[in-house]
Amino acid sequence: MSLAETKNRIDWIDMAKGYGMLAVIIAHIVYSGPLHAWIYTFHMPLFFFLSGYVFSNKDKFDLFIKKKAKALLIPYFTLGIPMVAFKVLYSLYQKTFTIDSTIELVKNFVFQKRLWTLWYIACLFFLNIIFYLVTKIAKKNISKAVIVIAMAFIGLVYYKSGGLPLPWNIDACFMAIPFFFGGFVLKENSNKIDNLLSQTKNKILLFLAFGLINVVFGYLNIKTTGKGLEMFDSEYANPLFTYISAFAGIFAVIIFSRFFTIKPIRYI
Repeated sequence: MSLAETKNRIDWIDMAKGYGMLAVIIAHIVYSGPLHAWIYTFHMPLFFFLSGYVFSNKDKFDLFIKKKAKALLIPYFTLGIPMVAFKVLYSLYQKTFTIDSTIELVKNFVFQKRLWTLWYIACLFFLNIIFYLVTKIAKKNISKAVIVIAMAFIGLVYYKSGGLPLPWNIDACFMAIPFFFGGFVLKENSNKIDNLLSQTKNKILLFLAFGLINVVFGYLNIKTTGKGLEMFDSEYANPLFTYISAFAGIFAVIIFSRFFTIKPIRYI
């Protein structure tokens, strides 16, 4: 299926999301070691990138907000409320329940400051809104790129100065927006990418090249700083190595997703 086709589901996007989901599960099972470190170089950036690819600003702002609320806030509360309830019931079972801890839990859920895996949904909701405003302010991609780089720089300075997670993880949006913008740009150049990847030889060479870049810069990141990419904990190690490794990993997954379609992967 063509990269440019957006009316129907796009196989390679569903495949990439499937691989990304498996990567998240594996990374949380294998909670240390080289495999864990490698997966973390690209797995969350991949989802932000793919979200940028399917982003559209054609609707008016109020309708855009309504659609994103339906797509993201409803799942957030639908998943979160049972999780909070389970946590409270479990504390009762363990006889560790207190009013103060329950209030703190509910507050963290309502204001969402890196609470569980739900942090991603909250971050993505505001990232869509922020990027919508960016596209309305800046018409050309070069202007958008300047704003995106500036936001990432501000986010980095904020973290380096000891900044704590902001409500609804808005701080994480500043570091994730380059990935979102990357997906947006890829979509606008989808025909060129289609032509480039139409030959199997090109796909193989590019997959190997991006895979190698991902591994090398991911390794250098950990070797030189002792840390890798961990968006939940606001760790970005060497930002240059982090972004190079992440984008290379994203491109490698996307190319790999275009080799063939595996129905179980696409289904999940």
